[in-house]
Amino acid sequence: MFVTVIQVFKRFPLLGPFQFLFVPLAKLKSFAVVEERTRVGVKQRIDVRGNTEHIDFFEFCQPADSPLPKNKREFTHLGALAVQLNFASFGPISDWFYVTLYFLLEEPGYFKLLAEEIRNAFQRYQDITPDALNSLMYLQACLEESLRILPGNNTGLPRYSPGAMVDGQYIPKGVRTAI
Repeated sequence: MFVTVIQVFKRFPLLGPFQFLFVPLAKLKSFAVVEERTRVGVKQRIDVRGNTEHIDFFEFCQPADSPLPKNKREFTHLGALAVQLNFASFGPISDWFYVTLYFLLEEPGYFKLLAEEIRNAFQRYQDITPDALNSLMYLQACLEESLRILPGNNTGLPRYSPGAMVDGQYIPKGVRTAI
C-alpha cells in the first residue's frame, strides 16, 4: 500500500511530507536502518569500483573513471540506484527475462535460433558486451516480443483510465495507460 501512496505523492511534490502519515509507525525505524545500510553498502561498492572480477550493473552507474559523488543528493541518487538493482530480482526487469526464457522454452525452434545467433556472435566470454549485444537482431526481437506480451508493472496504479484528468490532460474512460 505504501508504495502506491508514494507513487501518488510523487505527482504532487508539495504534499510529499504527508506521505509518511500513511506509514505504520513500527516501520519507520526499518526505513532508517535500510537507508543507513544502503549508504554503507554504496560506499563499500564505490571503494572497489574498477577492481571487481566481473563487471556488474553498479559499474555502469559509477564507473572507475567517473568522479566521486560530490554531495548528499548525488550519493542518495546512487543509493536509490543500488536499491533498485538489489531488488530488481523481484521486479519488472527480472520478470522480463523470466518471461522471455519461458516463451523461448515453449517454442524450442525459436530458442534454437536465438542460441545459434548468440553462439555464432561470440568466441569468448569477454566479447559479450552491451554494445555487442545490441547488434543481435533476433535477440532484440525476442526481448521486444516478450515486452509486448508481458503484462508489465502489474503491482502499481491501475492501467485503465476511469475517465480523469492526468497532468492537465483528460484521459477518456477505458483508455489503457502505461505507468
